[in-house]
Amino acid sequence: MKIAYLMLAHQHPEVVAQIAEQLTEGTDDLVIVHVDLKTDVEPFKQRLSNNRQVFMITDREKIYWGGFSSIRATIKLMEMGLQQGCDRFVVLQGNDWPLKSNAEIHNFFEENSKIEFAKAYDVTVSSRKKSYMKSAGYYLFDGVDRTKISLKTIIARLLSLVNKIGIKYMKGFYFDSNSCQRMDVFWGWAHISLTRDCVAYIVQIFKKNSGLNHYFRRVFPADETYFQTIIYNSPFRERTLDGNAVNELDHLDGKSMLNLTYFEYIPGRVRIFTSPEELKNINLEKYLFIRKVSEEFVSKCSKQS
Repeated sequence: MKIAYLMLAHQHPEVVAQIAEQLTEGTDDLVIVHVDLKTDVEPFKQRLSNNRQVFMITDREKIYWGGFSSIRATIKLMEMGLQQGCDRFVVLQGNDWPLKSNAEIHNFFEENSKIEFAKAYDVTVSSRKKSYMKSAGYYLFDGVDRTKISLKTIIARLLSLVNKIGIKYMKGFYFDSNSCQRMDVFWGWAHISLTRDCVAYIVQIFKKNSGLNHYFRRVFPADETYFQTIIYNSPFRERTLDGNAVNELDHLDGKSMLNLTYFEYIPGRVRIFTSPEELKNINLEKYLFIRKVSEEFVSKCSKQS
């Protein structure tokens, strides 16, 4: 089995490089990196150039939080992995550290070779405002610099306020006129791990269904809904870990929706782990990766190895 680690990065080239070295050591696996177009790519090139198992996307996207731009970037990563003959595709970010050895990761995926690790629930039919507004609201993220005042920024902020109130702009689902199929919108965490067949299917949908792509430009957030919606409106739904969509009310804590990457929310942001010592009291047995990790964390792990 050949694994493609699909990495979206925008900072900390040293961390990205050390993660890549860790994941490729003693394997034929690839780390495929997309660096945000708003970021200087040269430090990444300099640090990653010596690793022949690292591929960098040259046709880069400007990534905006919550926007469809992250979908375009991830599709490019997927296409590269397909071209390189990879069998398993793992979506990571530039600060996701492996918790298991490469041998253990390979064994895990060999034993679960047909499983799509992508939990999700249907937000279209949800009775919770926080959920149904992901698809029934109207969002604007791409091209919006929230640090500057512009017409687009003002519109985005106004839309955000209205969405918080819970006013439905849209019907909350996409109707595909080609297949005459209603596609409910599904939400799940962005850290998914998919088989080659599933990834090839997603790339095909992206290329052929421009209407779906246009629809998801206003759904929130695109990277937690687009791939999940395609999977859960396809035969691959039956190959997910749960075998079907999960019950939203059973997963309101968010933690039980985690796939193979562990992370924690603290007020206002995702927790940043600065030392491996912080993991000792956390049950990480069923996880393969952890985020977010700092440069200090990676440095300490590298010294231990």
